[in-house]
Amino acid sequence: MRNFDYALVFTLKWEGGYVDDPDDPGGKTKYGITEETFEYAKSEGIIFKESVKDIDREDAEAIYRRLFWERLSCDKMPLWVAVLVFDTGVNQGLYWAGLHLQRALNGLKEHHGRSPLFNLKEDGIIGPKTLAAVNVLRYQAPDEIKRLFVRLYCVNRDLRYVEIVFKNNRLEKFLRGWFLRTSDLQDYAESLMEV
Repeated sequence: MRNFDYALVFTLKWEGGYVDDPDDPGGKTKYGITEETFEYAKSEGIIFKESVKDIDREDAEAIYRRLFWERLSCDKMPLWVAVLVFDTGVNQGLYWAGLHLQRALNGLKEHHGRSPLFNLKEDGIIGPKTLAAVNVLRYQAPDEIKRLFVRLYCVNRDLRYVEIVFKNNRLEKFLRGWFLRTSDLQDYAESLMEV
């Protein structure tokens, strides 16, 4: 399988068919694709269906590849980092996927002594410096530091869920599922370190 396929399998496990929950700020979704994302993908010529309800798995795959995987530079990351970033981009947004990445990399300094390359600006933009830090982690860090990175990333993701619920307590009903998804993602990312 390609790296993108590993990421998509995980995300589609958690993003099911058509959903229209009045409490979900994403509104109507299918395969986790919101109406807003659907309309943007349609305007970009990625898909040609009439409504989000009409998309199929192939449409979702095309949207996810172009608007999430490629925009987040996931092909430039090791698989176990890319799945974290991709699924977070889908579930929390591109900005948060990048911000959690930078915060987790910077957070390693506190747990691993000096890491001068991990002094990243936390702006949510996955640019050359962030990717360089990911590759230092990939090629130079021992396995226990890589696992620590995965856990720090997932803690940051869960803290974001808490912030979301704090701002809108109607979303509390989603919190347990969000936490379970992050826990599953952490296990999945760690299992892919050997792939």
